[in-house]
Amino acid sequence: MDTKYAVSPAQAAAFDTEQLRQHFLIGSLMQAGQVQLAYTFDDRMIAGGAQPGTQPLALPNPAHLRAAFFWKGVKWASSTWVAPAP
Repeated sequence: MDTKYAVSPAQAAAFDTEQLRQHFLIGSLMQAGQVQLAYTFDDRMIAGGAQPGTQPLALPNPAHLRAAFFWKGVKWASSTWVAPAP
């Protein structure tokens, strides 16, 4: 899981483009045959992507969650499913 740590507004105002990308951009969520997760301290949110390949995918339970399973204690969730092009 990629972790994005919080920065102060004063720090962010002084960032150049590369630093903004490093601290805020969540990229590469869709990887064939993998579940990718990113945790952001700014929003206390986990963003993720899952792109099944030829094998079923298991939803990981990262240590950051400190929960018995991934969905335990989730207050709100949204999912978007995109079917592969025919």
